[in-house]
Amino acid sequence: MKSVSARLYFMLTAAGRAVVSRGGRIEQVALAALLSLLFSAALLAQRDMGSISGDVLDPNGAVVPGATVNLTEQRTGFSRQTRTNEAGFYVFPAVPARIYQLEVEASGFKKYLQKDIVLQVNQNLTVAVKLELGQITQEITVTAAPPQVDVVSGAVKEVVDNTRMTALPLNGRNVLQL
Repeated sequence: MKSVSARLYFMLTAAGRAVVSRGGRIEQVALAALLSLLFSAALLAQRDMGSISGDVLDPNGAVVPGATVNLTEQRTGFSRQTRTNEAGFYVFPAVPARIYQLEVEASGFKKYLQKDIVLQVNQNLTVAVKLELGQITQEITVTAAPPQVDVVSGAVKEVVDNTRMTALPLNGRNVLQL
């Protein structure tokens, strides 16, 4: 038993290299385990999420509390639902970057529907909704896309698409040089 524990004894130095008392294979395994732990933490931080939020207003600009807001992914049909708070505000946090449609219903107002809302990675998209008076059986369909402006954080961001990515001048096409 002592010989097994003596072979497996190792210590991590400050440089992150494993020093093994006997056998070089354990050194490689320990170093690989350490590196995989470091890289897995970095990969978890890179998610394809964003958020969609906004205010629901009536024709006079007053807030509409308690309105039902549905967010549906257009490709799969997966839907999320929330209600506006007392200030007429709704939020869908941690939403995957996809193409959505937004549907808002409130009693005394026409149903609001907006399609083709494109959510990019790490984007805080604001979609303001202005309801019109009428029966809930009547529907307003908005075809214009919302402005792609991040009014929450004030940060300037841009998504680099595949065409522009392949046109970047990289020495040896090494993605780590980006």
